[in-house]
Amino acid sequence: MSHLSGNILGQWRYLLRVLALVFLLGGTAMPGLYATVGSDFIKANRLYEEGQYLEAAALYQQLIQKGHPTPALYFNLGNAYLKSGQIGWARACYWLAREAAPRDPDIHMNWRLLEQQAGPEPVTWWHRFLRPSRWLSLNEWILVAAAFVWIILGLFALIQWRPSAKPRCRRWLQLSLIGGVLAFLGLLMSLCDHYGISRGVVVTEKAEIKRGPIEESQVFYTLSNGAMVKVIDRQFDWWQVTDPNGRTGWLPEKQLVLLRPGRISIPWPK
Repeated sequence: MSHLSGNILGQWRYLLRVLALVFLLGGTAMPGLYATVGSDFIKANRLYEEGQYLEAAALYQQLIQKGHPTPALYFNLGNAYLKSGQIGWARACYWLAREAAPRDPDIHMNWRLLEQQAGPEPVTWWHRFLRPSRWLSLNEWILVAAAFVWIILGLFALIQWRPSAKPRCRRWLQLSLIGGVLAFLGLLMSLCDHYGISRGVVVTEKAEIKRGPIEESQVFYTLSNGAMVKVIDRQFDWWQVTDPNGRTGWLPEKQLVLLRPGRISIPWPK
């Protein structure tokens, strides 16, 4: 029995090496946090080091708008916003960086610091259920699921080509099928986490949450810059939101950044 367990463990390790090779060949594994995207990136970093945070943020924005939305850019842009006092925009950038590079320690450290300063993210049982899927980014889950599909197809093709290899391939096929099911389950959870839950960040110094979606409505409570909310509904130019304490109200659209995978809902600040 121990010999069998050792063989299975060795086969799993081999499959993991194959998956790692697919990541490398795909070129879309976790991006390096400090990877540069050109001279503008270096210039923006220099401006940041000189204390010209708004100028640096403008350059980072231009690079993102040109089609270079890397975790490094979002992370540095968040730092520039944080240094210039725009906590809400900084938190939105860190969220985007964390979505693309979920295991990066620097991103997580800054995210935790802002969480202590601006308050926690609204968490429900659904968030807790989906939390394991955040170990990989959505793109990484897609790559893992695709890799298992190709491995399974390759094993089936090998069995058809050489029927004599069927006994030896059977265990590999079983392990690949189990891994494929788990990968697709993780992908489904990641998709639900990305697209099934709407989140937003307050980007004004003080947001008055009202009881109705009209300016004359009574103020229910207030939220500070950088507070995260769960977005429930929209009417005209108003968002219906719920804060971490479970209070539900309405605030103007311009006071909130709606977080979506890879982008935000309104133009960057000037």
